Amino acid sequence: MYLIDASKTSYILNSLANVLKQHSITFDVHYWGINPHHLHNPLHKHSFFEICYVVEGQGIYLDDGTQFVLETGTLFCSRPEIWHQIRSQNEMYLVYVAFDVDPIHSGSEMLERFHKLYRTNQFLIPNSQNSSSVLLWSALLKHFESPEFINKEIIVSIAQALLLSFYTAFTEHTEKTLQLPKDKASLYLLNQAKAFIRDNLEQPLHLDDLANYLHISGRHLSRLFTAEIGQSYVTYVKSERIRSAANLLKYTNEPIKNISEKVGFNSVHYFTKAFSSIMGIPPGAHRNKYTTESTPT
Repeated sequence: MYLIDASKTSYILNSLANVLKQHSITFDVHYWGINPHHLHNPLHKHSFFEICYVVEGQGIYLDDGTQFVLETGTLFCSRPEIWHQIRSQNEMYLVYVAFDVDPIHSGSEMLERFHKLYRTNQFLIPNSQNSSSVLLWSALLKHFESPEFINKEIIVSIAQALLLSFYTAFTEHTEKTLQLPKDKASLYLLNQAKAFIRDNLEQPLHLDDLANYLHISGRHLSRLFTAEIGQSYVTYVKSERIRSAANLLKYTNEPIKNISEKVGFNSVHYFTKAFSSIMGIPPGAHRNKYTTESTPT
């Protein structure tokens, strides 16, 4: 059940979400409906898709002469030009939406996808409470439980995602699952690792600890750094500590001891030695260089 005013919610949806445009597809929505007391309707057909969800109750769905049981959690699709009917002895709580795909303002790939939906034999799905379509529908309706916070952009975004999800819900896919190219996957992991290092320089940053955070092996993480940036993990972390320290020396007046601790060095002596080996001058000289440059002559 949803703690909403069904009539008002339907009115707002039909006012705000009647044309849903994305870069590759445009939906023309004929109507949104919410009926907590649905009993039956006459045998009829549409020239468009009508998707229904049984929020609560039981009944019968007649599709092209064949009867199917409707129960709480059933998601079903009335396809264009198919004779159908909904019947129940007791009231059912139904939510539904009727729509077409605009052929002029939609890409060929999306048109073909929804043409597959037109031909699908999987038009009734029981126990669909946890499907992406029903979860999106639930999110859309729950947005109306706080009428003082209703947001048009949120309504339109969820409504678009909901209609797009119906293709996935009612068709058996022949397309290959989207696979991220290996080089892109490696880049993503490496960027995650670099961001973690940058934001946690005061920590020890042991290789295995970061690898566990990324859910990969330490060996894999070590190979990523060597293969992608040409540095060992230890060398990269050390260089990031020094890079951060150099910026702090340049732009702040913090004591060198504090800076060394901020970037993960427990010893000022070791920090000075590491800084000098990478930057070519000690930390104090590095700071003085910028202080001298900024002093007016």
